[in-house]
Amino acid sequence: MKVSSLRPILPGMILAVTAVLAVGLAAAKTRAATIGFEGVAPADPGFIQGVNPYEEAGFRIRSGNTPGPFPPGGIFEPGALPLINTNGTATYSWLRGTDIVLETINLINFNLESIDFANTVEDRPTTIQVTGYFDGGGTNVLDINPTDTYTSTDFNWNNLTRVELLAGADFNAGMDNIRVQAVPEPTGLALGGMVLLACLAIRRR
Repeated sequence: MKVSSLRPILPGMILAVTAVLAVGLAAAKTRAATIGFEGVAPADPGFIQGVNPYEEAGFRIRSGNTPGPFPPGGIFEPGALPLINTNGTATYSWLRGTDIVLETINLINFNLESIDFANTVEDRPTTIQVTGYFDGGGTNVLDINPTDTYTSTDFNWNNLTRVELLAGADFNAGMDNIRVQAVPEPTGLALGGMVLLACLAIRRR
């Protein structure tokens, strides 16, 4: 097909490709999420133990390398049990000495903005070691000393493949409000960009 025969339809093609790219970019920007563990635990007794894996908003929390004798995680509603620290919403707790893994369900890369941490049990301090694994290699490690009050810890780690969270050996650890963003896969957007460049090149001939 001659280039001249394509020129009449080029404006429409360029508009169509531009629209597709715009939609793709808009969708990519709206993939941020907060994992809050709401609506999972029953109202009575108010907690559910043995959530493995737990999935929400395209993300998964599962057992790590040291799962221990039981599935590591449980979700508590406010006031579910005496002495369980709460922030007024559902929270996730995992067993002392065990690690859990945060990743996307379809295993694409993601960004971690922040997580709220606390000791699971009142007056029972623990520690949490958070390790981020980056695409292309490399890790970041952050040691947390939570209190009985849920407090946000900022990470701002980008392009992760997974995050491992290890609770200290003394007591269980708790978390809530995991703020994450899946990184959009570049293939579709890159292909659309190539088509748009090709259309513009033909138009200039």
